[in-house]
Amino acid sequence: MIQVLCALHFFEHGSYQKSVGSDSSLGISQTSVANAIEEVTRGIHSDAVLRKWEDLNAISMWCHDNDLLINETKAKAMRITDRVISKSRLSALVMVDAFRDNQQPLCAQ
Repeated sequence: MIQVLCALHFFEHGSYQKSVGSDSSLGISQTSVANAIEEVTRGIHSDAVLRKWEDLNAISMWCHDNDLLINETKAKAMRITDRVISKSRLSALVMVDAFRDNQQPLCAQ
């Protein structure tokens, strides 16, 4: 666990191993920090971790693609709804005009 924390501290600060090793709160030599960074880096790049990362990445891409599909579908539904509302308003106006002129409405009742 200490090795992982050392490596994360090093990765976070991007500083030299010496500064991590000389940190009084850690009390670990520079050599131990170098070894910890190497082991953690190898662990991160192991096949098992990379496969899990690829799985997570695939899930993330699938979710992103589905979000795009959902948003496109919503946009299409909104356009269709707007067209229907516009046509309904136009039909209502035609019927009102026909009623005002004492004519039969254009659509059958």
